[in-house]
Amino acid sequence: MDQGDAAVWAAAITGCVGVGGAVAAYLAGRAQAKGVVEGVNLQLAGQRDHELWVDQRDAYASFLSCIESIRTAIDMAIRATVLDREERTPPQGETWSDAMDQLDMQFKAIQGLQSKLKMSVDGPEIEQADLLTIQARVARTAVGEWSHAVSAYLDDEDDRWAEMTAAITDFAEGSRNWAENARTQLRGGS
Repeated sequence: MDQGDAAVWAAAITGCVGVGGAVAAYLAGRAQAKGVVEGVNLQLAGQRDHELWVDQRDAYASFLSCIESIRTAIDMAIRATVLDREERTPPQGETWSDAMDQLDMQFKAIQGLQSKLKMSVDGPEIEQADLLTIQARVARTAVGEWSHAVSAYLDDEDDRWAEMTAAITDFAEGSRNWAENARTQLRGGS
């Protein structure tokens, strides 16, 4: 083989190695780019999941806070009725009328929170929230009827008391169950 043939062979081999290197670099770059895209997609999915979790947590917390406000207003109405019966003046802002105004305000608020909950949460939590709202209304009605029986010195005061305590007990139990279920859902349970 003469010098010219050797140069042609050297150039051909170098060209093949160069092409092979270029193909290998292209494939490596493509794999790296695919890995970067997958990593970004995974990060975005994680952020989206976190944001959904935060929305759920906020919906649960807002709803539970409203339920607790309803329970507080019910307690305030009972206390005001007892103080009235004993002819004692309730603290400022804690009259029976104040308690009922607070209850009415919280019932309006809870309707909006139920909508937020329905947008943020799936499954049995929605049905439980609807049931809990009904239980709260039943308790509120029972408190009003008992309070009326007390203030009017009606004969069925004891019956109204029993109905009221049963309704409040159902509401309290429903609140505990709902809160426990919400906590389980937020922790990733089913």
